[in-house]
Amino acid sequence: MRSKNSDSSRRSTFVQTLYHEWALVGAVIFGTGLRLYQLPKQILFGDEWHGIIAAPNLSYFQIASSFGISDHSIPITLYYKLASDWIGLDEYIIRMPFALAGILIILIFPLLVRGFAGRFTSNLFAWLLALSPPLIFYSRIARPYSIAVLCGFSAVILFYRWWMRPDWRRMVLYVILAAATGYLLLVTLPWVLAPFPFFFALSFLSPHFQISRSIKRLLFLGCLTLSSMLLLVGPPLYFDFAAISSKAGYPMISPSNLIDAFRILSGMESPLLAIILLIFIIAGLIKTYREKRRFAIYLLTLSLIQPITLLILRPLGSTVPIIFARYVLLILPALLIFAAAGVEAVLTVLGGSLMKWMRPVLAAALCAVLFLGGPAPSATYSPNNATSLVMLLHALKGKGYRQVLKKMPRFYVSMAAHPPASLTIAEAPFHWQADHLALYQKIHRQNVVMGLTGNLCGQEGKNELPILGHAARFKTIVDLKNVNALSARGIDFVVFHKQMENEIHGRLPDYLPRDISGCIEQYRARFGRPFFEDDDIIVFEVGRG
Repeated sequence: MRSKNSDSSRRSTFVQTLYHEWALVGAVIFGTGLRLYQLPKQILFGDEWHGIIAAPNLSYFQIASSFGISDHSIPITLYYKLASDWIGLDEYIIRMPFALAGILIILIFPLLVRGFAGRFTSNLFAWLLALSPPLIFYSRIARPYSIAVLCGFSAVILFYRWWMRPDWRRMVLYVILAAATGYLLLVTLPWVLAPFPFFFALSFLSPHFQISRSIKRLLFLGCLTLSSMLLLVGPPLYFDFAAISSKAGYPMISPSNLIDAFRILSGMESPLLAIILLIFIIAGLIKTYREKRRFAIYLLTLSLIQPITLLILRPLGSTVPIIFARYVLLILPALLIFAAAGVEAVLTVLGGSLMKWMRPVLAAALCAVLFLGGPAPSATYSPNNATSLVMLLHALKGKGYRQVLKKMPRFYVSMAAHPPASLTIAEAPFHWQADHLALYQKIHRQNVVMGLTGNLCGQEGKNELPILGHAARFKTIVDLKNVNALSARGIDFVVFHKQMENEIHGRLPDYLPRDISGCIEQYRARFGRPFFEDDDIIVFEVGRG
């Protein structure tokens, strides 16, 4: 009887918690949907391949002792290596850690700051996290940024809570999370270490007898933190210091690009919406300063230390707005806390003219405006095997697909006459930086996979990804040499691109022109006359027809 009563009591408590936390639960559910939408079908592009390529070609020691030429994240690459050796790699295994981190951000961050921000602000903060275009974007790509944001922001809030109320568990969690953040991304070290100079300076505002005690606390925690970081980052710094030293001291980002970086960080394509968000951030900073002065100064200081350190070190690529915005991504949750507090401040000023139920309604309306003004709605068409790519081009870089592609071949326009997702098109050859190939899907609305030619054309595939062997089980990549398997994979058309650089404005990184006439002749001998051909592409019908 006691067991039944106990189970009933727990269920009742759980239901009551869900009822009281409906705003937070709603944000987590909606944010989860945005992060998982069509995720298993997403094609891997660009920098996502750094760790995937390194994993099968390097030993565990080589991975752990080097940052690599392309700066692959060491713990992520070790994860790929372990998965490849034991269960094989596929898109699901590759992407889930980043998506899970993105979901946990929505749940954990508001609870961490609720004691400082209050329920209304923390719940609105959860919704801003759920709808933030950069946080959605980095939750959907196989790069370590979403995990670094989860660990890094949690670390500095735990540090603050430990300082205000010493607790060995908070201290240990900070050490673990700070070390993990730096190990994932070295560029995050200024953020996770910034609490030390902040509280060191703050200690001298204390009474004289407390200064010595405060400094001893900082030294003790600093030694623990440094030891844990050296344990992880020490080997690659020792064996491969040149990989880091050679990527500093580049030109400084210009003021105009700095403004663009903020727009990208806000996720707002519209300058007006970015300005509105900035106004809420400033209003929220003032409100938080008045109510929780030390906490406001703490977050503001950390948010300044990260970009200022980058401006001093000037790492490679930081002159590009989207790269600089990526380097300062950890300050985004702090900005969103202030934005949420700013909304509450505005609603408080309106005060008596608002009925109680209008506060959440107006907050929800603001969230809807910010969401609809971002890139996510432009990427929600289905099927879309490159939703993150569309988000990146549409708002984070400020370009639409029509600004990337020179023209749209008639073949893709004709495919739009078929029901969406009724056909599957294999694009080849797959140059890992040729992410424009998936942009044709905006018009034809059919499923897309990437085709690897290997030595099908009579030579080893230049610029193509290596066939990763039996350990790779990718659903979005097909080996075009195995012609008999194309129908089994549901491929209807294979599109060979003659010179991919002729299809886009600008240039493709690391792309070398390749003679694919051998591939075309083999497919012509097997499937007969091409289904379509123009100056840029040649298409063979290989499936149901």
